[in-house]
Amino acid sequence: MANVAALAKRVPTQRAPTQRVPTMRGPTMRAPASTLLALAALALVYAPAALGDALAYDRLAILSGQLWRLWSGHLVHFSAQHGITDAVALFLIGAVLEPLIGTRRLCLALSWGAALIALALLLGLPEMAHYRGLSGLDVMMAVMALCALWQQRIFPRYWIAVLATLLVLKTGCEALGIALGGTSLPAGITVMWQAHALGAACGILEALCRAQRLRKRAELVEPLLHEQRDVVAFDRLSVPQTARQASV
Repeated sequence: MANVAALAKRVPTQRAPTQRVPTMRGPTMRAPASTLLALAALALVYAPAALGDALAYDRLAILSGQLWRLWSGHLVHFSAQHGITDAVALFLIGAVLEPLIGTRRLCLALSWGAALIALALLLGLPEMAHYRGLSGLDVMMAVMALCALWQQRIFPRYWIAVLATLLVLKTGCEALGIALGGTSLPAGITVMWQAHALGAACGILEALCRAQRLRKRAELVEPLLHEQRDVVAFDRLSVPQTARQASV
């Protein structure tokens, strides 16, 4: 019987799958990067005009070597209402997205997404001399949030499909020049729907890359899981046989 007890101790117990329990922390604690980015944009709304001009997307300045404008141009805005609207949208979207994908992944995505959007505008719209605003990154984060919610099945997928359709319709109306209500832009400034479309494309690209990495990781882990299950099954079958030998 001592041998049976020793073998039983060696048999690994099967644990129930653990689930991450949502914490009760506020959105500021759960989304630190989004919060800091939104606060930075709000602070620049009331910063001196000279600072905003030094950070804004300026085609001639970028071509002359001021490459930081590819990133900083997203943080400055044409008016206080414009900046507040974009910053609040980023904070709300980030409060949903950042807990789902993690701060590190979000920071990495925004780093290359901001530069890619600005570079595409630089190469594709040579007639556009100036650009400001977080809306391109807002759309990128919104698409990433929809993809994460779809993958993790946190909400019914038909609601996610409805939200994605509304986002596509909004961008389409902007491209066609159809006004969807009031605007936060001052007179003479038009909505750059191209930046919104580029943001959506970056969000889709990031989600596809993430899905590919997860698929490769699953392919590497699956053989190990099969081997572990086979060992557990063999050990469990060996215990009754040893018990019968001990009883004899």
